Amino acid sequence: MPDDRGMSECGVLVELDIEGAPSGLLQDKTFVVKDLFDVEGLVTGGGNPDWKRAQTAATAHAAAVKSLLDAGARLIGKACTDELALSLDGINPYYGIPINTQLPDRIPGGSSSGSASAVAAGYADFGLGTDTVGSIRVPASYCGLYGFRPTRGIIDLTGCMPLGQSFDTVGWLTRDAELLYQVGKVLLPEKASEPIERIVRLFKLFENLSPEIREPFRTACHAIAEQSFQINRGVIEDEVIDACVSGFAIVRSREAWANYGNWIFSQDPRISAPVKQRLLDGQNITLEDEIKARETLRRETQFLDDYLATAGALLLPTTSGFPPLKTASNSELDENRKQNIRLTVLATVAGLPQVSIPVAVAPGINLGISIIGPRGRDLDLLKFVKSVSLAHSH
Repeated sequence: MPDDRGMSECGVLVELDIEGAPSGLLQDKTFVVKDLFDVEGLVTGGGNPDWKRAQTAATAHAAAVKSLLDAGARLIGKACTDELALSLDGINPYYGIPINTQLPDRIPGGSSSGSASAVAAGYADFGLGTDTVGSIRVPASYCGLYGFRPTRGIIDLTGCMPLGQSFDTVGWLTRDAELLYQVGKVLLPEKASEPIERIVRLFKLFENLSPEIREPFRTACHAIAEQSFQINRGVIEDEVIDACVSGFAIVRSREAWANYGNWIFSQDPRISAPVKQRLLDGQNITLEDEIKARETLRRETQFLDDYLATAGALLLPTTSGFPPLKTASNSELDENRKQNIRLTVLATVAGLPQVSIPVAVAPGINLGISIIGPRGRDLDLLKFVKSVSLAHSH
């Protein structure tokens, strides 16, 4: 595919028609894949034309793509990603901004921007993406979709471009909870099931939201509680979140630099300033910095595992508010990113499963409320979401 070929409005870079197996759980379902996943015969572009130009065509499908095809799903497109997945915005300087169909003047969120846009627009039934610190969860919230980040390491990432290997996961987006679960049945290992019955609402994180979102989210929390689930109030202190954010930033920056620093120096590629700066941030981080940060993350992971052992699951907002306008300045986008990471970082650093559920906050507009589940209880979490009825706007 030539580099200068245009992207469709809903973020599809290349239209495909790759038939899945003649039968399977996902028979008759269509999907798109983020341009970090290998598709046999295509070059994986990673959201950057200079990176793409230096690569050769994939000789096999990525493991997750193959699993979905084997389950009968039909692959109909390669979807846009933010450059090297190093953004939560959904703005790509070379391919454009995939449309956010519920808020067309606003960004769709990233970096699984094209996958979210294509699903929200009805182009595909589900979208395969990745999530390092929110790249599924943020666009799910902004585009009014269900989005799932699984327990880290539970799904094979073979054939997928890395960002920060300590945090990267496969993830997916759908318009309904049933399909979210069905995709999980294909990609996740079967385990003995036990229902999720207790949830702790991290109320301080809800209080920080803007007033026009706070009330619909409070209603959603009550709706979950009324469906015979026990919901208690809980707090995770700012100090824990601060430690997670700083530890994550150090480890992910160093890993991203190890993945792409040599390319930056040796090729001097075209790359947007914010993404380049995020990569360059990693070059001055020492091994000693990384060791200290990993110790912090181990401690916070233990804290979160212990917390969940009592809490059952955690309820929190997916994003800090409405998506920024497409015309937002870099500094506004950066501040928004920082606020979102404070919400997405808990599941990220602990490698826990998190699902974002669309909630009606205004006529025709949904934003995400999230549940973080215990490690490895991915299908239990998806089953729980399927059983919960919340009001969405269509």
